[in-house]
Amino acid sequence: MKYSDNRIIRGVVAVVVGLPGTLIMGNAALFAAGMGAFSFPLALSQAVDPHLRIGAAADTAGAGLLMFFWGLAGLAGVGAFWTWVFSRRPMSRSRRIALTVSIALGIAAVLPITLVGPELYMWIGALGSVTGALLIADMCFLTSRWNGP
Repeated sequence: MKYSDNRIIRGVVAVVVGLPGTLIMGNAALFAAGMGAFSFPLALSQAVDPHLRIGAAADTAGAGLLMFFWGLAGLAGVGAFWTWVFSRRPMSRSRRIALTVSIALGIAAVLPITLVGPELYMWIGALGSVTGALLIADMCFLTSRWNGP
């Protein structure tokens, strides 16, 4: 039996990694997605304003889209983690592929904050990145017989 199939181990990982990560990084991702969703229409309205330069509106639109997609990637990672915690075992191949891709998106979203963010975000992001990498390795390579993701 793999360790990730044990409910107690999944519960401990959920409490130690999932709750702090969701409270801190999940809220940051939700905030970023919301701000991006609101700032993009604002940039479009600024583009038609004759008193503003079009470059300023384009910068606002680009930053809004970046925040929106960064937030969605972070939310995908958080959702995939909790899906891994509560999913039934054994997982189907399609579910493993979806979770692998979503966790990889979450890792890609959290790495910039881990490298240059405030100290609390750095520790939580590093812990979440390592946990996500271990989950991907578990779903891809640590099976009884390897079939890919």
